[in-house]
This record gives sequence, C-alpha cells and structure tokens, in this order.
Amino acid sequence: MRILIATGVPLDQPSASLTRVRAMASLLRSEGNHVLIVGSATRAEENPTVGENGMEELSYPYQDGNLQRWMIARSRRDNTVRFYRRRLREVIRHQRVTVCVVYSNLGSLAELIMVVAKEERIPVIFDCVEWFPATIRYIINGVWSEQRRLYAHSIKGANAIIGVSPFWKRWAADREMPCFWLPPITGEYEAARPDVRPERELRVLFMGRWIEREMPLTLLRGIERARESGVAVRLDVIGEIGQSIWEWRALRYYRRSSRLQECVHIHGFVSENRKKELLSSCDISVVFRRECRETRALFPTRLPELMMSGTAMVLTRVTTFMGLFEDNDSVFYISPEDKGREFGELLKYLSRNRAELRRVGSKGRKVAQETFTQPRYAGALNSYIGSLVNRYTRMLTYK
Repeated sequence: MRILIATGVPLDQPSASLTRVRAMASLLRSEGNHVLIVGSATRAEENPTVGENGMEELSYPYQDGNLQRWMIARSRRDNTVRFYRRRLREVIRHQRVTVCVVYSNLGSLAELIMVVAKEERIPVIFDCVEWFPATIRYIINGVWSEQRRLYAHSIKGANAIIGVSPFWKRWAADREMPCFWLPPITGEYEAARPDVRPERELRVLFMGRWIEREMPLTLLRGIERARESGVAVRLDVIGEIGQSIWEWRALRYYRRSSRLQECVHIHGFVSENRKKELLSSCDISVVFRRECRETRALFPTRLPELMMSGTAMVLTRVTTFMGLFEDNDSVFYISPEDKGREFGELLKYLSRNRAELRRVGSKGRKVAQETFTQPRYAGALNSYIGSLVNRYTRMLTYK
C-alpha cells in the first residue's frame, strides 16, 4: 500500500504527537508499505525528506511572523488548511496514495481531506488521540470549536478510526465504525536499575510539564510530605517547566517551599542519552491523571517507555490504566483525588521496602514487552488498513 499520514504536527520539533506519527509510519513501513508523512515545520519553505524508497516526509511552514502565544494555534490551523487545500490533490496523485490516515483534531481540515479523498477514490482513517476539555485556553485559541466540529460532525464521513486508548473502541462501536486500538509503541531496551540499599536516597522521576492534568500539586505535596516524614527523596524533572502560564499554580507552590527547593532538580529538555541516564538512576516514575473524558481518551506516550526501562511506576487509579495494569503487581496506584497524602505515604513505605521497587518494576517491564512493542501491532495494523482498502476498492467496483 501507499499510505499518506496527513497532519499539522511540526516535523522539526520533538513532541508526543510527532512520536506517535513516526511510530505509526515505522510500523507500516516494516510491513513493506510506502508511507509519506505530511506535516508542518518552522522553516520558511516546504521541505521534502527523501529516503531509499522515495519521499518519506514533506513539511510546510506553519506560522506567520512573531505571534502572541495564544494566536499560534490559530495561525497553525489556518496555514495547515491552506496548504492541504492547495497541495493535497497533487500529493495524492504524484505519490499514488491508496489510503490516507489523518492525525488532527481540526474539523475543517477533516472535511477538506474527506472531500478530496472521495474525489480521488481513496479511503480515510482518523487516528484519535485527544479529547481536549472546554477550558478558556482551548476556547480562545479555537482548538475546542474545531475538535467539537470534528467529533460531532466531520468524522462521520471517515471509513474507520485508529484509537490510542480503549475509550475509542467503545466510542466507535456506539457509532458503528470500525476501530483499531494502537497504544503508544516503544523500543525494547533496558536501563540498569539502581541500588536498592535502604540508606540510598529514593529517586523519583517525572517527565512532562506541570499543567493541571498531570496533577503536579499532588506530586510536589507528596514529595514534601515524604521529606517531612524523614524520607531521603529526590525528584528529577524532565521537561520544559515554566514555559506555559497554565503551570503557575505548581510553580508558585514549588518556589515557596524550601524543602522542595532542596530536593527537586529540573533538567529541562534533555538528549536521549541523558534521558536514559536519568531513567537508569531513578527508583520510581510517576504518571498521574484524574478520571475524566480527557483522561479516558488519551494515553501518555511516555508511559510505555518508562515501564520498559524497569522503573517502578506509580499511576492514578483511572479507567485507562486499571484496564491494563494490576495494583501492587505491575504498578502501584494512588487515588486520582489524592492531594499528596497517599503519594507521600507510599513513598515512605517504599523507602523502607526497596525490594518491592525491583519486583514491581520487573513485572511492569514484562507487561510493557507484551503490550507496547512493535511486533504485536505491525502485522495487525497492516491487515486492518489493508482489509479496509480492499473493501473500499470492491465497493467502488460495484458502483
């Protein structure tokens, strides 16, 4: 098959979205398909990337000038729609595309792609990974209205969907649409686990930003409570903390706490090698979420990578996680309503029972190997898309 992955994701900036798009392309290429990714970039001109089997990526400029931060999303949307309106038909014909996979929450882009795809007689599949809440931020920048348009109307014209979490299988079933569950995929590597001697400080790792859905106050209060209880604990943070106004509550709490100033180490964006070093030295990694539709619809891209490293995971007890991992077996759970007390008590317990970290981390790695690696999904995803293309071709033949 010749597959087009159409998105507005910047192809020259590391992100969870780009990881998702390129992982899917890698899965499909491993089955002998030609895959072209089309997305945005910060460059001023279109830029093709050519591999051994032809063009593999094509990027277009995504924003105009020096815009206010809240306007960037609108500019990216407008430039994305403008590019696909101008170039999509040409790309489909020149690359002899047989199926289009769309990774975007823009309803206006979805409708444009489906009109062109129908005229060019190719099926369209949507990769669904997010369901943003109706917050001031997403209303102002237009993301929420575009997403509402997509899920309420635009996506009805799609031939099938791919979903990052089990939520989407139920959502698609209610609408009588076929759906393939494709969680984040990780490479299979193992980081050396740290010493479990009780006198060594307990090291906790967080990857991401301190935005509300990550429950950063629960993280910081838990670390603080553990320190107050006499636990020698350190928190390493990987991510660009402080780049968004939506992190202000956590930042204010952190800056006002002398205990946190002593034990929290913010590393910012790090190289892949440095990330693996930090992973190899940590005892615990955390991914916190509250129970809501946004949480059920997404699946943290970093979670499989963290579990594959063998670090013991602490998660919140929400539907998406509980359907995959058992408490005190492959992960540790705390309540999604915890304000830091339960997490602090868990850290205190684990500091005195270090062997539990090794046991749960090892089991978590085994679950990750069974659930989040390429061999499990490459053939099945290829068959899913192939059968869809065959059905669509037969339908056109009979018309």
